[in-house]
Amino acid sequence: MTATEAVVKSDPPVFSIVVPIHNESDSVDELVSRIEHALLTLDGRYEILLIDDGSTDDTLQKLKALARFHGHVRVVAFRKNLGKSPALECGFRLAAGEFIATMDADLQDDPSDLPKMYEHLVNEGWTSSVDGV
Repeated sequence: MTATEAVVKSDPPVFSIVVPIHNESDSVDELVSRIEHALLTLDGRYEILLIDDGSTDDTLQKLKALARFHGHVRVVAFRKNLGKSPALECGFRLAAGEFIATMDADLQDDPSDLPKMYEHLVNEGWTSSVDGV
């Protein structure tokens, strides 16, 4: 069974991570790896939405490769740079999780904070999204 098949057969995501990306080729592999490692406690009930905001380097190619290998990763690509707000809006519209968080692609935000954020949202009864980690 491939990673993608495993995700399709699992429960829907409860946590969506939306990441707007523009020319971050050097950090995307580590980004996805660190997010997935941080969310191991969710037993696969998460998704990572990588929104490429018209990158002009090889970011999009790397994102597509990551999506093929990591079943929790979904990629959307803008043909041209529209800015962070439209990228976030796109991610919010596509997010399937009950809870949504955003992060910067340059790893300025620490993915290891995601489980604490998720637990806080669940334990406090939040029903909306949180911006940033």
